[in-house]
Amino acid sequence: MTQVKKSLAYGIDFGTTNTTIALVAGDRRARTLGIDKEAADASVLRSLMYVSPQRTFLFGAEAVEAYLADVAQGEQRRKKLIYTGKHFKMGKFSFVAGYVGEEWVPLILEIEEGTGGRLLQSLKSALSSTMLREIDIFGRSVSVEELLSIFLGEVKRRADELVGGKVDSVVIGKPVHFVGENDEGAVKRLRKAAELAGFKEIEFEYEPVGAAWDYGLGYGNNEQLIFVFDFGGGTLDFSIVKFPERKILGTGGLPLGGDLIDSQIFMSKLAMYFGSEARYGQNQMKFPMSIFEQLRSWYQISLLKKESFLGTLEDLRYKCTDLKALEALNSLVVNNLGLALYEEIDRAKKELSFYTEAEINLCAKDIDFSEKFVREKFESVIAEDLAKIDQEIAETLKVTGVKAEDIDFVVTTGGSSQIPIVRKRLEKVFGAGKLRSQETFTSVAVGLALRAAEIFG
Repeated sequence: MTQVKKSLAYGIDFGTTNTTIALVAGDRRARTLGIDKEAADASVLRSLMYVSPQRTFLFGAEAVEAYLADVAQGEQRRKKLIYTGKHFKMGKFSFVAGYVGEEWVPLILEIEEGTGGRLLQSLKSALSSTMLREIDIFGRSVSVEELLSIFLGEVKRRADELVGGKVDSVVIGKPVHFVGENDEGAVKRLRKAAELAGFKEIEFEYEPVGAAWDYGLGYGNNEQLIFVFDFGGGTLDFSIVKFPERKILGTGGLPLGGDLIDSQIFMSKLAMYFGSEARYGQNQMKFPMSIFEQLRSWYQISLLKKESFLGTLEDLRYKCTDLKALEALNSLVVNNLGLALYEEIDRAKKELSFYTEAEINLCAKDIDFSEKFVREKFESVIAEDLAKIDQEIAETLKVTGVKAEDIDFVVTTGGSSQIPIVRKRLEKVFGAGKLRSQETFTSVAVGLALRAAEIFG
């Protein structure tokens, strides 16, 4: 592939849930690139990868299709145990009696075997973690940066094919605060991933600033003050921008997004179907809360399918008060149904943006429930989140020295910005009639491409 002229540069919105890429062409117009031909919207690539036991990778819609094929086959992964010859001391625990002294146990490595692969998602959320450095991929430890570079490298390869040459300069969006809020460390790791992916010149820009630049395409020549509200799958970010100067007066945000809201819906409405209210053992203890912390995302559910956890489920059978829920929990993990569960939660959540009630349904092996979910209940589930949003908006305005009534327009982007109660509260703060919706999934990438043209052009 021949090298294209250096003035070209990409803008990449690498989101927790979706990724988009855009480019400013010779006509100075920014346009998104269709990097996932298998998706309903080719310009939106889901931020996930499927890896086979042979360590071949699929991305986006193809990754989901391969994963669901595994689920349809119902294959249960086999575990190959590798004995290292080493031992370590640990507390001996009984689910019936609690801790009963210490014991020396062998250090064993578990390696997944079988024809099924693994689906990796939400890797952006791992960037700020000081604990998560590597992920085991079928017996090989792979750094988070290397995994991200594989994903970003595929985004670059597909975009380069569409452009007809290599583009080595990029502006990558970053949230105001990463999940975990280790912002400096997260940017450092993301830069390393971009370098490994083949980019030579790398700059970062706040994601809401990208949305502001996109907004400025149509309205930015007028003197006005806008508040950008970017509420996506992983984070909530906002910025205050003055036009036509495009001067950034302030930024703010929270490690809050649609994925977290989905987990809150699960805990409040569906966890009971998987044993949150069950008891077991001689003393009729509740199931360990650590189990339900792992059920807060479908990706974490996929990591539970190992012999140690399945052994735990067997221990929970002793005098269990809800064997049906225990069987449902077992099926959820063993049959790889976490994705189906959270897709259904997300579907119902989106439906509540248009209707006052929705049904959350899941029918699979040993799992069969239909739960009515009304908008009023949904709003109560996220009440604390809404209060945090109000507080963060107020703090950002205060620090910036801008009054809410001085904001001319509120520019919203990101899927979670469409939640009715969120929009109502924005109108309450800034005034009715000020909300302006940008393209939900591609606005940030387009704005970042405009910034890239400014920086590298």
